Amino acid sequence: MRRAVAGQTIGVQMIDVTSGAAFTGSVSVLVTGDAGAQGAGGGTVTHEGNGYHSYAPTQAETNYTHVAFTFTGTGAITSTVQVYTELSAAGTGAIEWDYTLTLASVGTPIADANVWVTSDVAGTDVLASGTTDQSGVVTFFLDAGTVYVFRQRSGFNFVNPDVEIVS
Repeated sequence: MRRAVAGQTIGVQMIDVTSGAAFTGSVSVLVTGDAGAQGAGGGTVTHEGNGYHSYAPTQAETNYTHVAFTFTGTGAITSTVQVYTELSAAGTGAIEWDYTLTLASVGTPIADANVWVTSDVAGTDVLASGTTDQSGVVTFFLDAGTVYVFRQRSGFNFVNPDVEIVS
């Protein structure tokens, strides 16, 4: 599942607690993000047929690293599906923005480094992520403003975050 992206679905096969048959009754979903408090899901539950129920979470419900979707129904065996979200790749902003990572002392490109961009200095609200190419470049799609760039690669020590202006 992609992090902070609307329009996704997740599903589970529901079983009748008494008969063991496919459960076709009403199902609701509880959502837990990053081991926080469990709450009623705000998305849409759909019975696809033969006991298979899908859930389309709200965008906010996918804005966690770890999300647990618990499917419940009166007379059904409760089922929890746990997912780890992936970062929304290159981002969804209007500006194509290249970030170049080099050794500061000699300007040599650093390839294959993990780079992620956040909207906060703590690095918790990830906007986009990617890996540098052989030229040390990674391209993001961001909106204008101040961003915080975090870099990571084995064998290198970076001072994170790097504060940048996207314009």
